[in-house]
Amino acid sequence: MSESFEPIQAKIEDLDEIIDYLYSDFFKNDPLSIMKVPREMSEPTTRSVVTKGINAGFAYYLRNENGEIVALRSATIRTRDEPTYIKTDKADDKKHPFMEFNRKLFEKISLWDILPSDVNRILWISLISVRLDYTRQGLAKKLVTFDREEWKRQGLQAVCAIAAAIKSQKLFVEQLGFKVEAQLLHTEILSDTTGEQIVKCVDGTDRHQLVRLIL
Repeated sequence: MSESFEPIQAKIEDLDEIIDYLYSDFFKNDPLSIMKVPREMSEPTTRSVVTKGINAGFAYYLRNENGEIVALRSATIRTRDEPTYIKTDKADDKKHPFMEFNRKLFEKISLWDILPSDVNRILWISLISVRLDYTRQGLAKKLVTFDREEWKRQGLQAVCAIAAAIKSQKLFVEQLGFKVEAQLLHTEILSDTTGEQIVKCVDGTDRHQLVRLIL
């Protein structure tokens, strides 16, 4: 493909199209799709995450020559005095195994306890996605890094993300120079009910990583 992609800043009127893109491709091909989380259960959180990125001015997407969204990055500014993660209640574990997995992940990877105490203002990348037939073209790398000047203007000290797939882990660490601040093996996240590993991905993903790029 010879298309030239330029990041487009997402606006609130793009939200429905972005959500449809995510559910038509990203969530079908993400390693955690093996958990089969119903759309009606996950969509409110997905909408909230993307809306926060749009409102912060850090949600961008790429379109192909047919006008279709083929890649997305949603990010927000986070500060030490506000929560980074959406906390889930243990009572929600019974709704779906993913709820228990999510809760235990967030309990064990606590961002502000892990980052150095002098880091107080970061860009938090909550979503990075490339449509399956547009991978291996450097689109994710472009979306992560294209607005570095804005990072400086905003006084950000680091860029952080939870890398939840082996492909994104390679992108952040091997290609972009992010440091792994913490990681949690999937073998360590066990069901309280069965005592068994909750998630077993089929693409080789066996851990979640908290990654950071120092600015």
